[in-house]
Amino acid sequence: MTKEKNISEHLRHSLLFLFVSGKNQNQALAAIREAYGNKAISERSLYRWYERFSNGDNSLNDEDRSGRPISFNDEQLRELVEENHRLTTRELAEQMNVASNKTIANHLHLLGFKSKFGVWVPHKLTKKNIKKRLKICDELLKKHKDGVFLDSIVTDDEKWILYSNVKRKKQWVKSRSKAKSTAKAGLHPKKVLISVFWDSEGIVYYEFLLPNQTINAVYYDEQLDRLKKGLDEKRPHKTSINFLHDNARPHGNFSLMLFSVMKLFSC
Repeated sequence: MTKEKNISEHLRHSLLFLFVSGKNQNQALAAIREAYGNKAISERSLYRWYERFSNGDNSLNDEDRSGRPISFNDEQLRELVEENHRLTTRELAEQMNVASNKTIANHLHLLGFKSKFGVWVPHKLTKKNIKKRLKICDELLKKHKDGVFLDSIVTDDEKWILYSNVKRKKQWVKSRSKAKSTAKAGLHPKKVLISVFWDSEGIVYYEFLLPNQTINAVYYDEQLDRLKKGLDEKRPHKTSINFLHDNARPHGNFSLMLFSVMKLFSC
């Protein structure tokens, strides 16, 4: 006889004693959890036993529940999950009339399912957003029919690079030994910002931001002058450029955007 079964029998005897002593359900729950711990019994189980005692059934044997399947229906579980991937094990257990959430979790694992979070997206698209994106994608595909549109794109990005880039790696140690600790970088590690411009052939131009310098509209304009020189030197065969950049604040100045496009298209 297992320890779990012994505890279960003690709980049932205790519940019957508390019921006969005139304790209500809340008092009985508090007494049981004080004696055996908060996880000893759930409210639902205690209320179920009290309902049996109230109906004159003082038997302490756990009766078979109506509708409990003799064998687990994996195919039903698969269909429920494929119909709605967001159902919890508790919801699945209720729909399948299974007593234990853990049983559901075990069978999901055997069926090859794993619980994963979906990727966050910026926002839920409206029908108008979807139609607009579809139209833009269609136009871009038509532009690339001759195979040169993507090759005409020049784009850019910025990235902070740490002087000391600490990485934590796995270590082979004895089973009872602890791996050596790795110190994290400080709150304000030394770093430098790199700006990179590239196309389908590779990097066209890059530069590091000088200390105490910030990227603003004026600096970005000067940076595009230097990019223009890089294009003249490394891509003299290109007769037209489609410049693609994000809407970061220095990039988003409308007059600057028009001016930068004119500069690059003149190459």
